Parts: sequence; structure tokens; C-alpha cells
Amino acid sequence: MTDNAPPPGATAPGAHALPNRLSSGPAAVSRRIRRTPARAVTISLVGVLVIAAGTALLHATASSAYDDARAAFDLSSAQERSSAEALRSARQDADALVAVSSLVEATGDDALLVPEERAALHEASARLVEVPASAPRPAPSPSAAGSRPVLPWDLASEAARLRQDAETEQERARSMRDSVDALKAAIGTLRTAVSSAATAASERAAATEAQFVSARTGDVIALRKAATALATSAAAPDQTTAAAFASLESAVAGVRSSQEAELAEKAGPLMQTRLEIEAFARSIAGGVLLDFDWAPEVNGFGGAGGIGGLTSWNAGDGAGGFATVTLSDSVAEVWPAEGSRALVVHEVGHAISAKCYALFDWKDRAANESWATAWAIGKGETDDANGVWLYGYPSQSLIDTAATCR
Repeated sequence: MTDNAPPPGATAPGAHALPNRLSSGPAAVSRRIRRTPARAVTISLVGVLVIAAGTALLHATASSAYDDARAAFDLSSAQERSSAEALRSARQDADALVAVSSLVEATGDDALLVPEERAALHEASARLVEVPASAPRPAPSPSAAGSRPVLPWDLASEAARLRQDAETEQERARSMRDSVDALKAAIGTLRTAVSSAATAASERAAATEAQFVSARTGDVIALRKAATALATSAAAPDQTTAAAFASLESAVAGVRSSQEAELAEKAGPLMQTRLEIEAFARSIAGGVLLDFDWAPEVNGFGGAGGIGGLTSWNAGDGAGGFATVTLSDSVAEVWPAEGSRALVVHEVGHAISAKCYALFDWKDRAANESWATAWAIGKGETDDANGVWLYGYPSQSLIDTAATCR
């Protein structure tokens, strides 16, 4: 048989063999791209910078949050400390005022403190005691000790703690401020009650003095001073007010017992007449306080030998002056005879020198007698017992001068 397959490299009839490439250029060569070391370093550096920038941003954000939280914490801490100090101060004021009120309320003298005032003090004091009991006690502030954190997550954690502590402090500060306001309101109420009671008590001293007119002048002066001291302290009640109230209470007791002693000395058949003479003398003494002593004989006169009187006076220490008038019992025995009356007015003329001594030579004994005589004449006493019988008739100019002293 004959093999009809075309030989190698031959083509079938009518077929054309195509070349491997259609162009006549050089054949394409396959090539691998290789990265250089410099390019790898650049890419790594960029990555590091991106990470560093992110870390810096994270740190800056955490740091700013921490600073804000720390500032808020410090402000809250300052507010809490301020509120705690205000509360402590208000509590001290409350305790001090309650102590003063208790001392005033405890007085047993109804002449100084009426039941309505006592009840007002008790109610206001009880209310003030209740307020501190419900007030919060200052708690130790959350500690912000320690150095500033470095790592962002530590900064964030500490910022969160500080914010929480700041809220706690703010709440405590608000609560304490509310308590301070409540305390101040209650303090104001009690202060008004104490002030009113003290003022009223000081004003009642005048009525007490008028009730015990026979009390010794020393006790009356003590009463006046105590009343003045109490009135002065009433505007801002404190321990001084309590002490002044106690002094006034003691002074009231003093004039009571003093009058009892004086009346006991004057007891007897002439007692009512003696008191009538004393009242008359006080009515013309121009406010000078008068003590009275009685004796069978005074200045060499008394009984069947006539009537006698003697007066010592003192300008005092701002109390308006005081004097002691000593009269013989015979003055009361013949009262209201003109001579008896004239003698009493003459002695009051000596007593009123306590407020008018600058109008004559008070250091001279004779001038004192002329003054008292002139004063009695100026009061309309014409009986020789006015002083004329013993000391002569004074000059008209002295009579006119003495008439200005009332």
C-alpha cells in the first residue's frame, strides 16, 4: 500500500502554513518585576507614621478628656469644701444660739419673760435643733492623688473615675447648701425670738424699778445698767446676751430684796407717813435717785427739839446722780406742817446738786447751804425751815439760778 500522509513540513493541497508571529519584530520576552530595598523601607516608614499618628491622636484625645475631667473634679472638690465649711459654720452658729436661747428661756422671773415669749423661744429652739440632725455630714472627698497617667487607656480610665467622683461631690455640695439654707432660716427665726425677748425684758426693767421705789439706789443703778447691757446686746444675740439676761434677773431680785429690807427698817407707826414724805421728795428731785434714812435726831435736831435733816449727794457714774437723805422722826411726826415740808425741800435741794453742781461752788460748804436754801425758795417754800433760819437769805441771782435746776 502506498502511505498518502504528507511528509513533515508539507501542507495539504490548497492549505497555507502560518508563521508563529504575524509580525517580523523580535519575539516578546516574559520578565519578572523585582522590588528594590529602598521602596520596601519607604512603605514600612509610612506604615509606622500612620500608626504613630493614630497613637498620638488617641493620646491627645485621652489627655484632653482627662484634663477636662480633672478640672471638673477640682472645681467640684472646691465647691464641696466650701459647702462643708459653710455647713460647719452654720452648725456652730446654731449651737451657740440654742445655748443662748436655753439660758434666756430658763429664767424663772415672769417679770422679765412672759409665757408667750417663753413659748416662742422654745418652739424656735426646737426647730433649730431638728435641722442639723437631718443635714448630711461632710464625707471625705474622693482622692485624686497620684501622678498623671501616661498611657491613653490609663488616661481614659482615670478621666472616667474623676467624672464620677465630681458628680458625687456636686451632689454632696448641693445637699449641704440646702442644709445651710435651712439652718440659716431657722437661726433667723430663733435670733428674732431671742432678740424680741431680750428687748422686751430690758424695757420691763423700768416698770420693775417703779414697782420697788424703796429699793436702795445701788440696787436700782445695778438694775438700770443690766437693762442697758441687755438692750445693747439684743440686736445680735450671743453669749453676752445670755450673761446680760442673767445679770438683769439678778438685779431684779436685788431690788426686790432691797425694798423688803428698807421697808422693814421703816416699819412702825410712822411708816406710812415716812413713805409719803419719801414719795414727795422723789417727785421733785429731777430724777436724782434718793435713799432715805430715819433717826430720832439728825444734825442736832429731833423730837421736842425740832426737826433735822442731812443730805450727801454724788454725781454718780452716768446714772443721773444719787443722794442719801437722812431725816429726823419728828419730820414725819409733824408732817405736813409747812416747816416740815420746807425742810424736806431744802434737803432735796442738796440732793439735786448731783445734776447741777456746776451752777455754784459745790466744794464750799456754805455755798452748798445757800444753794439748797435758794432752791427751796425757788420751789415756793417760804417757811424759815427752808434754810433761811440757819443760813440766811440767799441772793436773788442765786435763787434765779437755782430755779433753772429741775
